[in-house]
Amino acid sequence: MPSASGIRDKALRKFDFDANPNIDAAMIHTLAKCEWIKKGLPLCLIGDSGTGKSHLLIALGTEDAMAGYRVKYVLATKLVNELVEAADEKQLTKTIARYGRVDLLCIDELGYMELDRRGAELLFQVLTEREEKNSVAIASNESFFGWTKTFTDPRLCAAIVDRLTFGGNIIETGTDSYRLATTRARAEQQAAGRDHFPERFSAAPRPRGRKGGPAVRPDGRTRRRGCRSRSPGCARLPGLRRPRHEPARPPCSCRRARLGELHAAPQSEEDWRVPGSSAATRSRRTDW
Repeated sequence: MPSASGIRDKALRKFDFDANPNIDAAMIHTLAKCEWIKKGLPLCLIGDSGTGKSHLLIALGTEDAMAGYRVKYVLATKLVNELVEAADEKQLTKTIARYGRVDLLCIDELGYMELDRRGAELLFQVLTEREEKNSVAIASNESFFGWTKTFTDPRLCAAIVDRLTFGGNIIETGTDSYRLATTRARAEQQAAGRDHFPERFSAAPRPRGRKGGPAVRPDGRTRRRGCRSRSPGCARLPGLRRPRHEPARPPCSCRRARLGELHAAPQSEEDWRVPGSSAATRSRRTDW
């Protein structure tokens, strides 16, 4: 099984060449045949953020790993930190040799952060170990003229650029961000949907049913189960709860039946009082 240590899942077939006309699709597919790996040539992907550098770097590394080559993907800052820690622990020689044995070393995000002189020198040792023997592929958001911000020593910067460009391929991905364009297009589609279907994007909450909680009616009242008897003279309105500011109404025949009174519907409060009950009890019983 080909090994591709640390490489994320970004296939070459998923790359949208139509979204970035600066990238030559024929050249990328030629590189996917791994001939440059056999010759130990370098590859440089230069462009602004969001133009597809990392996608192409990972995709080409995946193609090489599927072809049987040993591939290692690492961020530039992580590589430098690992080299510094190895130097402190007296393991620098083994670490550099380990990075020198892989067939393709993919270094991503080179140029985003400034490296001190010690880190730049350690990175230079790794590149020197692989020079003209094994391939190195890098992705950077800075042009070669701006690498002096990353490598503060001009002579060291010139030496690193020389090793990464000699006999290799340089692909410029441009300045138009694919991620930003996709985000803008999605926002425009959502805005167009709000214009055509404003009711779907209304800020007013939809009334919920019985499982989701009480639904509020337009008049402010909430749903509640009505009288089971469905009698015409029922004072309890079916499906509505009495507002608190309204006085309690006499119960209907079904309510009076549960209280033990089977006479006709009462005409006043004195007619439907329950014998032996206090005023507080009557109020609590009739406050439906």
